[in-house]
Amino acid sequence: MKTFHIQKPDEAIKEALIDKINNLTKPKGSLGRLEEIALQIGLIQQSLSPRLTPQTKKDEETKPVSLVERKLEEARDKNKKRYSKKV
Repeated sequence: MKTFHIQKPDEAIKEALIDKINNLTKPKGSLGRLEEIALQIGLIQQSLSPRLTPQTKKDEETKPVSLVERKLEEARDKNKKRYSKKV
């Protein structure tokens, strides 16, 4: 059986992470729960630019993408589809 040693993340970068999230090109708090998740992942990874690697087929190369970047891209795609429909 594997034994894990899980420690509480060092919160030394918490204020810097919050500042970075709040100063993205978006209204403060507009991404709701996603901003909370980005903060948690940043604390866990101890990084101001946390990265997630999406699961893909083994033969495809994966590129790390930040959670916020991925969600912003999804929102852009959704808006493109919504506004590109003929009226």
